Amino acid sequence: MPSSLGRSIGPRFGGCPNVITLNHFFDGANVVTHDNEVEGKVESELTIVPCQRDYLTQTFNGPDITVQFLVFNEFEQRFSTSTKVSCYKEVRLSDIGDALQPGPANDQFSIFNVGVEGTITGMSRLRSVAGPNIDGYDGRTILALLTENWAAGRCLAEPGTSGAAGVGPIDPELTLCATQADCDSLEPGTTCTNPFIKTTSANPQFQGSRLQGDRITIPVP
Repeated sequence: MPSSLGRSIGPRFGGCPNVITLNHFFDGANVVTHDNEVEGKVESELTIVPCQRDYLTQTFNGPDITVQFLVFNEFEQRFSTSTKVSCYKEVRLSDIGDALQPGPANDQFSIFNVGVEGTITGMSRLRSVAGPNIDGYDGRTILALLTENWAAGRCLAEPGTSGAAGVGPIDPELTLCATQADCDSLEPGTTCTNPFIKTTSANPQFQGSRLQGDRITIPVP
C-alpha cells in the first residue's frame, strides 16, 4: 500500500486483492445438520470497505466504487449484479442489487435467494471496478467479510396439541427459528420459543493483485 506524507514514498505493503471469492449459503436456505436431527434457516450479510483511506480526515477519500458480482450455484449457473460502496457498506445479501425496495419484501426475487438459485450453497466473485483516474490513482480495491445469521430459537408445540403428543413428522426432530414465520409451516400450535439469531463470520479467499497499490494518506506530524 503506497503511503503518502504529503508526497508518494512508494510501496511498503502488499495491496488488496483484485478479486474476492466467497463460498456461502443462499439466503433462506434450510440447512439440516446433526445427523438429520436439526434444521434451521440461514441468511447472510456482507461488509465491504474500500482499501483507499485518508487518515487525515478519517474518511474514504475517493469517488463511489462499483463492485461487480458473479454468482454461481452448485450447477455452475451464473448470475450477475452490482452495488456501490463509498466509505463503508453493510448489506444483506438479498438486498444487493435491489435499489428500489431493500428489505425482506423482495427477497424471493433476489439472485442470492435459495428459491431463485435452486441450490442451498454457491460462490460469489467480487471485483471492484478500477477508476476513475484521479491524480494518477485508479486502484479502487476493496476488502469484504461475510457474516452468517443462523436461526437459534426452537419451534416447540404447545401442550395439548398434536405436535406435543408426538403426532406428525419427527425427521428432523428439531426445527430452529428466528421468527414465528419459521414455525408456521409446522404442526398447528407450534410457536417459536426464545427466538434469536447466532452469527458467525466466514473468511473470503483472495485472488491476484492490481498493478497499482492502495493509496493511504497519512497526515504529516
